[in-house]
Amino acid sequence: MALVAIPSCGSKRDDKPRVKGNVARVEVLAKFMIDNVPRPGVAPDCKDEDYVGGYPLTHLTLLKLGKGLYKEDAEHADWINPAQLDAPSARVLLDPKASADDKAYAAGEFTNAKFFVVYRVENADAPMALGVKDPKISTISTKIIKYGNRDQPGKETIPVCARAFSFQNTKEKSDWAIEKSDKALIDPVVAAAMRDDLTARWLELAPKVTPKSR
Repeated sequence: MALVAIPSCGSKRDDKPRVKGNVARVEVLAKFMIDNVPRPGVAPDCKDEDYVGGYPLTHLTLLKLGKGLYKEDAEHADWINPAQLDAPSARVLLDPKASADDKAYAAGEFTNAKFFVVYRVENADAPMALGVKDPKISTISTKIIKYGNRDQPGKETIPVCARAFSFQNTKEKSDWAIEKSDKALIDPVVAAAMRDDLTARWLELAPKVTPKSR
């Protein structure tokens, strides 16, 4: 299955003048979102249309931007926090080779975002993808959070709504992996294939921040 890249935002930015922003302000906003994860039942449920026009970020990228601490575990692995889910300017902000000007323009896009959409992986029940011999279909549980301040873009953002979202390996890939896993240990090739399949499923199924094409 081919990976499906998700465009960075719902609004057209090519026809807008680029503005510079404060890179330090990005860290402040990121930390605020990191520290304000909505508890179950507190924020209303998001609908697909609530995400359209937002600035997308994986939770791993948000943690890196906000200098947050995180474990080196499955939920914070690159393969389940793919760069394709991030706004391109977020990747610029994390690029040590990016110029000061490029980072300033990227900060401008970040701090002037109307709202943010954070793809937060909460549990990776994916034994075969992680090299553990447990022949069952993998399930990834996430929370997709909208943070915003409608009247003051770029100011401290609060959780507007959130949505629990789960996805699994395809049945075909799971059946294939189970058939191939007839030894004491999971073949690293099989584990990698399962991770790739989960990444592709995430990119395919994650609610988009761009309008659906007609």
